[in-house]
Amino acid sequence: MKERREQREHRRYPANGTAKDLTGSQTGQCALTVTNFSREGIGINIPHDYNLIGSNELELQVQVLRDMPPVRISGTLKWFKVLEGDEDFAMTGGVECKEIDPIQRWRHMIYHNEGLPI
Repeated sequence: MKERREQREHRRYPANGTAKDLTGSQTGQCALTVTNFSREGIGINIPHDYNLIGSNELELQVQVLRDMPPVRISGTLKWFKVLEGDEDFAMTGGVECKEIDPIQRWRHMIYHNEGLPI
């Protein structure tokens, strides 16, 4: 069998962080888990008590690195998949970033994960 190459445009970095919904349009605790991030977006896990209602436009406060203040992201939920039988999460998905504030912190996270000097 031939090895398949990564088809994604941007490298994904594993993350163990949180994203707080700032729109107020979702129900539940509004705490998402950030599973990975890239130059253009984030991967998230969505808990069972979080109901996506209305728009797929999100305003998130993302905390990925402990020693760094959170980053605010405006983005679009581009895809999601229901997780059958998962006790902690109902869905997994991907958010495409439209606006990141402050962008300097986002770049810092990428440089940190690539092992580049800051």
